[in-house]
Amino acid sequence: MDQITELLSELGLGLKEIEILKFLYINRGAYASTLANHLKIQRSSCYEFIKRLKRLGFVSQIYRNDTLYFLPIEFSALFERWKIKQQIMNRKFNQIQLDFNKSDTNSTISPHSKVHYFAGKEGIKSVLFDIFKSHPSKLYCYVSRDLNKYIDRNAPEFSSVRINHNIFARVISPLSEIKNGKPLSDQDMKRETRFLPDNFDLRVDYLIYGHKIAIISVPENFGLIIESESVSRAQALLFNFAWNQAEKLKI
Repeated sequence: MDQITELLSELGLGLKEIEILKFLYINRGAYASTLANHLKIQRSSCYEFIKRLKRLGFVSQIYRNDTLYFLPIEFSALFERWKIKQQIMNRKFNQIQLDFNKSDTNSTISPHSKVHYFAGKEGIKSVLFDIFKSHPSKLYCYVSRDLNKYIDRNAPEFSSVRINHNIFARVISPLSEIKNGKPLSDQDMKRETRFLPDNFDLRVDYLIYGHKIAIISVPENFGLIIESESVSRAQALLFNFAWNQAEKLKI
């Protein structure tokens, strides 16, 4: 299964709907008859799939030669869907925070899932440094302005420790971090950085490594580590999609 298929599946689309949307992207639009022939299904069935895609906002229609012609939404709109999905996850993780609300910095483990909760500045540092205990070869992370400031003030050694552990990082940051003088793509730093517009700054940080995902909210002063192959795989897929949409700095 390719990445775009996996991504659209994560966004709740079925296989036929995914085939239609991929065909529309490749061909920049199509008539229902063309789609039906491509999918080898009856046109009435094709219209049912298109109807759901329109209802979900993935497809629009125009008239071309007095016949309905269907167009896919822009990739930027797909990214907006990803952002909404992340916001829903944030609310769920905030509920986890309430369920595991503790005053100390020690981790708490759910008896039903491998979720570790950490509170306070030292707790956030424990989340960051769990990466080195796990010994991954790669780290994928969305880093907000808040976490950049936290690392500068409370864990300035983080990058050097990562480099010493030979962990290569792919980092997505808000575009404003360029203006703040953050390091750019640098082979010596064993990292590559790309940037998204500031309106995509979720204010929550995601670090994906191995079968773990760390989620940090600096403003709310807590962090989570989730040990789950399915969750980390889904987040890695979303990260890769965001990475492909993010901007390389042109020097």
